[in-house]
Amino acid sequence: MKMKWITWIIAALLVAAMSFPAYADEDYFTMEHYTDPTAIASTGGDVTLTVKISHDYNSAYVMSNTEIYKGSNLVISFGNIYAGQEVTQSGTLNVSADETDGVVLTLKYSESGQRQVVKDFTVKFSQVQEAKPSLKFNCNLSKTTGESDDTVTLTYMVENVGTVHIYDLKIEDSAFGTVKTLPVLKTGQKTEAVYTSKINSGFTSVPSITYTVGSTTYKESLDAVAVTAGNPDLELMVTASRTTVAKGDKVTISCTVSNPGTSGLSNVVISEDKAGELFAVGSLAAGETKTLSYELAVEENTTLNIAAVGDNGSEKEWLVRKTLDLLIDENMETLDITIEAVPSETKLEFPEIVVFNITIENTGDNIYSNLEVKDKDGEVVEEINQLLPGKSQFQVNVTVNETDMYYFTLSIPDEEGKVQYLSSTPIEISVQAGSAEQEDSTAEPGSSFTPTEFDNDKSEPFANSRTLIFAVIILALILFSALASIIRRARR
Repeated sequence: MKMKWITWIIAALLVAAMSFPAYADEDYFTMEHYTDPTAIASTGGDVTLTVKISHDYNSAYVMSNTEIYKGSNLVISFGNIYAGQEVTQSGTLNVSADETDGVVLTLKYSESGQRQVVKDFTVKFSQVQEAKPSLKFNCNLSKTTGESDDTVTLTYMVENVGTVHIYDLKIEDSAFGTVKTLPVLKTGQKTEAVYTSKINSGFTSVPSITYTVGSTTYKESLDAVAVTAGNPDLELMVTASRTTVAKGDKVTISCTVSNPGTSGLSNVVISEDKAGELFAVGSLAAGETKTLSYELAVEENTTLNIAAVGDNGSEKEWLVRKTLDLLIDENMETLDITIEAVPSETKLEFPEIVVFNITIENTGDNIYSNLEVKDKDGEVVEEINQLLPGKSQFQVNVTVNETDMYYFTLSIPDEEGKVQYLSSTPIEISVQAGSAEQEDSTAEPGSSFTPTEFDNDKSEPFANSRTLIFAVIILALILFSALASIIRRARR
């Protein structure tokens, strides 16, 4: 009886062992893959195959010499993949015309350098027929007007945002002929070509590209852009909110630059002899005017020497100077009032309303009456009947449609009817141009992995598979039963 109990206990233990995981290949790793491009022309071609293998941390094996083959050709080599590792590798896969519906590949590795594992899987493509290509094509010109001797730079950019590679790319311009050729532009790649030319008497640019996918040739053209010969010009006007002030008073200096010419200016800068650069205006198109302001405390009779300079990309420079005299009146008293304007935000993605928190502080003992606050356009935004010592605060909503300098001016009349002015410090509110959507040119196209399903298994038998365990259990039961019978007979 004891031997029967021992037999059944051992059998139970062996059966219980079956409930613990025996890590066969379908248990201890998973594999995913994707191709670039995800579609291929019916004539075939090269694609980049990327495979990710995730090896379970509970695995008792090392996946040794892990490799992927197409027939006898090695496509990807991973080396050894240890338990808990996730490894991603890529390789080039050549697809023939009769394989566009799917390519059979083979995964090979050994378990800790022992049992060989060989498994087939199929890489398929989302489209078998020739997929329509998708490109981004544009051309930027450094200028569209200038003097006849000026140089214009044209930058052509092509990006493949589709799912198929394109071949025999040619960039052309009706004004210059062929600008650049490229044998292949893969998905996710971009190329650039730069061409420079004198404006001379002017020309019309019509950029175009031609390329092939499979047996089909495509052509795309951009709208025509006329480059005309013209002459830029630069004018400067300088004004002050007050030219006669009490000593220590602050005045607002406004600098207005304009281009009354027939072509654009760039790198326009406004500066003052003593203060140095005041404003980097940047570009100034033909007919465009920009006004910028700043605040200055006047401590003595002052002459401002303000200059504006710009160019049009050539060696020629446009320069204009203006002077402005600020005088001290000893009979005037310095104002004991300050004005500060703080916007709710200074950088906008789109045009919207900005709330300015305006603080007017009377730091003296005087009481002022009938004050007005005006915006940069001279519109009255707040009337103050009496300004007592201390702070007065209010809010002003301003609709900001474009990048500009914003400030507010406070008018302060005295008992004799003379008006003095104070302005807040100008603050630039910027509005981003164009779409806020930014593309990452470095991101890998089509990087969405597909779980790999194996078509068949040509591996050596598993050393610790459940089948083997079950066979061992059965054999053990038979051996113990035979041993029990021998012992019973011996006792008789």
